Amino acid sequence: MIWLLIAGAAIAILLLLRFRSLRHQWSAAAKRAGFAFDARNWIEAERHCRVCLAIAAKLEEPARAMYEGHSLMQLAHALYRLGKMREAESTLRQALPRLRASFAGGHPGISAGHALWGDLCMDQGRYPEAEQQYERAVAADEQIGNVGMMIFALQRLGEVLIQQARWSDAEEVIDRCVKLEIQVLREELRRTGEQPDGSQFVSMSLPDLYFSQRRFEDATRVYQQKVEYWEHTSLRPDSIDLGRLQTRLGIAQAMTGHYDGSVEMLRRAAETYRREWSADHPRVAVSLARLAVVLERAHRAEEAKAAAHGALELLAAKGLQEHPEFQRLSGLVS
Repeated sequence: MIWLLIAGAAIAILLLLRFRSLRHQWSAAAKRAGFAFDARNWIEAERHCRVCLAIAAKLEEPARAMYEGHSLMQLAHALYRLGKMREAESTLRQALPRLRASFAGGHPGISAGHALWGDLCMDQGRYPEAEQQYERAVAADEQIGNVGMMIFALQRLGEVLIQQARWSDAEEVIDRCVKLEIQVLREELRRTGEQPDGSQFVSMSLPDLYFSQRRFEDATRVYQQKVEYWEHTSLRPDSIDLGRLQTRLGIAQAMTGHYDGSVEMLRRAAETYRREWSADHPRVAVSLARLAVVLERAHRAEEAKAAAHGALELLAAKGLQEHPEFQRLSGLVS
């Protein structure tokens, strides 16, 4: 009997050592993936995420589900940035059930997964689906009290509502976002012993609020400040979407009749997405589509057709002929 107990203990120790070894390997691979994400090297990030996934598959449950969920989530992010939209969405469908099973009380990874899924739908022109995923991200963040990430989810929700020209709905969402930002700033000041003064606060979402209110001159002014700052800041976090800011500025400029500035800014947005995402990403196509529309309004027909052709080719290559921008541009080049 004693030998059975000794043998059982030995097996338990070996299993524990194996788990620790695999966990160490996974952590090392995840760290390398993190460095690749920071460097915006999406190909390397994908490679390291696949290594993480292979290691996670060797673990026993329930640890396996948790590690696979995290690995799949990061892999989906890398695939998305590379413009591999269908594979990224398929990967997300595998990741989220694993994370839900591992974190019944909620987890930031669950809300991040829904936000990423919303981005995937948004970039493919599936706006109602994107709206649904962003709402789920907001609810998941609210469940665990993750106000910081809820702000980002609300920003995205406001964006997709604007895209559908649902201006009053967008204003309501973005106004909530602004109030949450101010709340977070006030709490941080109190935590550090400072007295909050309302005049100190400038919300990151303020230009989006102006845009939703169709106050395009005000939106242009604040977007311009943001673009100038982030274009010249080397340590820009990945949460700051420079291409989005450039696009919003370009559209706001066009809405106020400043077509030359709008054309320049939308071209810069397309270049940002080529450089920091991937050359054939749908975001490049959408930037070119919006550029084509502005060029057409500015009576620069040949340039408009060239931009439209570029956008249509990229969208067609991704199988996105149902994208609203594809439908709109088809008439422009005919």
